[in-house]
Amino acid sequence: MPPCLGHPLAAGDLWEESDYVFTKPLGGPLSPNTDYHEWKRLLEDAGVRNGQLHDA
Repeated sequence: MPPCLGHPLAAGDLWEESDYVFTKPLGGPLSPNTDYHEWKRLLEDAGVRNGQLHDA
């Protein structure tokens, strides 16, 4: 099975080595507010009230 996007072998020379557990598809660090924006988008798409991630 070929490596998936987000894997060093698939990214080749574009891979950014880091010690992060969660990264962008090419290995770089995520923006600190990525979770916030994803959560807000999920709430809106689901049509539920606005809330904080930690209240879920």
